[in-house]
Amino acid sequence: MARRQKKAIGRKKKPTTRKKAAGKKKSKPAKKISAKKKQEALTHPLIGKAAPNLKLNDAAGITVDLKKLVNSKTNCILYFYPKDDTPGCTQEACDFRDTIESISAKDALVIGVSPDSVEKHKKFEKKYNLNFHLLSDPERKLIEQMKVWQKKRFMGREYMGVVRSTFLFHNGKVSFVWQPVRVKNHVEDVLNKI
Repeated sequence: MARRQKKAIGRKKKPTTRKKAAGKKKSKPAKKISAKKKQEALTHPLIGKAAPNLKLNDAAGITVDLKKLVNSKTNCILYFYPKDDTPGCTQEACDFRDTIESISAKDALVIGVSPDSVEKHKKFEKKYNLNFHLLSDPERKLIEQMKVWQKKRFMGREYMGVVRSTFLFHNGKVSFVWQPVRVKNHVEDVLNKI
């Protein structure tokens, strides 16, 4: 009987050890990925660079001096998105809209940029009551300077397009980069980084 009890106890212990080992295996890759992304963000070629000296039109058709705008606050969030009024771009814009008070409290402003026309920006801004600057860059001057015009893949097809990206400027210089951006919880991550 003593032998049977020992075998039964041994069997019970083995599954618990396996579960713990499996749990450890799952958590290690997640840590490596986040550390890699953090390293990429800190070593992006634009880290430490000043805002480009460019003038672009906003949704109202007013010409905006980007450098002056970025330097008008201690912190500036310059984010690039592919297209107005698409699901991911709309969610990101609405998340920034809903967090604008917390962002402003940290002496920061938000600027969204896409290749869309001023007219499309105007409709997008009005439809979702957006409360920050949307700049139109149809010639991709700023988009290319900020290295967000890149090769993309979708359904096995390769094409050039805007990679969703966010640049955090502190005192007029790039201090952190998110590229590519996943929309879910992104604005919260940016807010925590300011």
